[in-house]
Amino acid sequence: NCKKLSYLWDSENESFYRIFGLDVGQTLSDLHYYQGFNWTERLLRRVVYGENDIKVPVTPILTLLFLQVLNPFYIFQAFSVLLWYLNEYQYFATIIVVTSIVSICYEVFQMHRNQVALSSTIHSSGVVEVLNNNGEFITIQSEHVVPGDILVIPPQGCTMSCDAVLLQGTSIVNESMLTGESVPVTKIPIPNRKDISFDEKVHGKHILYCGTEVIQTRFYGNEKVTAVVIRTGFLTSKGSLVRSIMYPPPVDFKFHQDAYRFLLFLVGIFSVGFVYSVIMKAHQGMSAGKIAMDSLDLVTIVVPPALPVTMTTGTLTEDGLDMKGVVSAPLEIGIMRQFPFSSSLQRMSVITKKLDDPYFILYCKGSPEMIASLSLPETVPEDFHEILLSYTRKGFRVLALGWKPLDISYIKAHRITREEVETDLHFLGLLVLENRLKDETTPVIRQLNNANIRTIMVTEVAVEMDGNKYCFAVEGKSWAIINSHFPDLLQKLVVRGSIFARMSPDQKQQLITELQSLGYYVGMCGDGANDCGALKTAHAGVSLSEAEASVASPFTSKDPNISCVLTLIREGRGALVTSFGVFKYMATFSLTQFISVMILYTVHSNLTDIQYLYIDILIATLAFSFGKTRSYKGPLASTPPSSSLISVAPILSIFLHMVLIIFFQTFSFFYVKQQSWYTQVNFTIAEEVFSNYENYAIFSISQFQYIILAVVFSKGPPYRKPMHKNYLFTSSVVVITILSLFLTIAPTKGVIDLFELVMPPGGNNQAIWFRWQMIIFAMVNITTSIIIEYFVIDKALYRKLKLRCLNMEKKKKYLAIEEEMKQNKNWPIVT
Repeated sequence: NCKKLSYLWDSENESFYRIFGLDVGQTLSDLHYYQGFNWTERLLRRVVYGENDIKVPVTPILTLLFLQVLNPFYIFQAFSVLLWYLNEYQYFATIIVVTSIVSICYEVFQMHRNQVALSSTIHSSGVVEVLNNNGEFITIQSEHVVPGDILVIPPQGCTMSCDAVLLQGTSIVNESMLTGESVPVTKIPIPNRKDISFDEKVHGKHILYCGTEVIQTRFYGNEKVTAVVIRTGFLTSKGSLVRSIMYPPPVDFKFHQDAYRFLLFLVGIFSVGFVYSVIMKAHQGMSAGKIAMDSLDLVTIVVPPALPVTMTTGTLTEDGLDMKGVVSAPLEIGIMRQFPFSSSLQRMSVITKKLDDPYFILYCKGSPEMIASLSLPETVPEDFHEILLSYTRKGFRVLALGWKPLDISYIKAHRITREEVETDLHFLGLLVLENRLKDETTPVIRQLNNANIRTIMVTEVAVEMDGNKYCFAVEGKSWAIINSHFPDLLQKLVVRGSIFARMSPDQKQQLITELQSLGYYVGMCGDGANDCGALKTAHAGVSLSEAEASVASPFTSKDPNISCVLTLIREGRGALVTSFGVFKYMATFSLTQFISVMILYTVHSNLTDIQYLYIDILIATLAFSFGKTRSYKGPLASTPPSSSLISVAPILSIFLHMVLIIFFQTFSFFYVKQQSWYTQVNFTIAEEVFSNYENYAIFSISQFQYIILAVVFSKGPPYRKPMHKNYLFTSSVVVITILSLFLTIAPTKGVIDLFELVMPPGGNNQAIWFRWQMIIFAMVNITTSIIIEYFVIDKALYRKLKLRCLNMEKKKKYLAIEEEMKQNKNWPIVT
């Protein structure tokens, strides 16, 4: 058993093979063969297939706690806290211990609560009626159902506990739990054919899926509606969905890859600092233990513990259809049987009977081409194609109607196959409907086009495109032929295709896959069950389903229009820019502190415990409020933000800011020594001297540098709102700036003692002026940083990189095909 699936060992081939249900290797007649099991046969099948139960295990709280504590992040924190306590940084270490315990407990509580909620939601149990080998119907627990059982579907409906194929009778089913489609669908019995193999994709209209709700069943007389069980437990469609939640595929985002590479770079910096610290402190005559603790403490500075954490037509158009024309006559009829719509067959039909007529009548509705092909040639008008084309070019949705008298018995009407009756129809005419665009459709598509985001319409409805633009409109039949026989031509159609009409669900999924293979990042927006495969395949799928619990795609919109696409793009871009900004801030934050410590090590000094606490706790709150800036609500930018952390712009940005930080800290360090009031503090090898003028100079300038970095990395439009719209961040900057000004210019006696500051003498005018000079240095620093970030990086460097990126983009496959098509003037041949 692996990931809730069972495997059998094949001793001859020395390999495992997976156990499937009755959905594999069966003909349609095989499904009709099963006639129930006795107690022994059912027990043997339960041993092979397991219980018909979908249980989500709930991990004990102590186990979750143990696993959480073993997280590398918390192990690193434990190492850091140990070093801090040994170095007598009690305040900071204690706060980290308390916050870590609270964080661990909260995460364990959340995980346990989610597991309990999922388990209670998924698990279901009850009793069902099945057929035994004596032809009698018996009641058993739903957990004891096995593949091959003949299951009775009650007339009042039920919730399916397994996947079953309908053998006789019809059922109306709500499948919103699986497909997101809120409209109930009709399931019909599967025909008894030896020459056809069972295929779930082809015969989905006969399958009652586990977890779906059967609303009503119907069959003639007192006969029971029955279905043969094909899958149980985690083999079912619901079980597959639960397994995808329990064992999601690993997601390896490029941002995470770049972040790990940058962390390795920080480790390299730590190694250099470690060697330098060991050599310098050994030269100063410090003990081996003290050298080891001070040098290892650098890793908690360079790599701080906070760093690792820190469209279809129904989609575009209104739900209603305005009827423009219909060929019909008023009839008083009753529907005896329904053959539901099939996207592969492009039609649906009903068998009806008038109260006074002795015979039945079949009415069929579907695509005009399909109904015309099934109709008697003499009943189809000669100008059929011209009239159809005239309506489709005007944007109308056109269906065709046909009928046929059936001289059959009542019983045969319920058993006859649709292939037998949907032939030799009498063509009735065309049903012309107008599917009006939703108010949001046009402005949304215009914004996407203005942002250089390509839009494609994929639908089951035939559409003709007018105009002289060089693009393609492809329908499903042509797609199938080209996909099978002309794969090179298919790529050209995908690159220049704007409309893909009458596409089946599989073809929609193929289109998404083909676009992705050419280098496109694909977003899909859909509103029905036919879109499920494509929604799950796309990089970002958005379902517009009205169902209460749609699992058809990663994203679900409550607003049934494509305006959610703009929201998704805005939020995605804003999140990416925020992630880059926070990461750059936390990286430069740690490097800035590393520079401060390395400089102070040269005079056998360091930051005090309270200074560390002030910097790491109060100023680090900027990183938290940093991410609260919302996405920009204006027009989408024509270019997306950078998607690579390890690229020229972010690396150069970090490098230039660090050069600036090193310059101002080094300058302040030496500048304080040039003052007339400066006195050097003598120290002994046995102890470090935190309180000196060098410490004051480095601490004063660095506290402003942390604020400066947060401000310059907090980018605004066109991807995020302006910084001042983030009230939490702005207020944090103001409060911390005021505190830093207070600490630099005029702290009280109690604050001086708490921070262990050695202030420039208060009675000396030059010393007072030096305090204000530190503020001036900070102002020059922020001015230079803004020039670097907004003019050098965002403006000057961006123009050069844009040309370079365009040349690199041409390496993508779809751009190479586009260039080839531009060069070939003889293709396509337009007639």
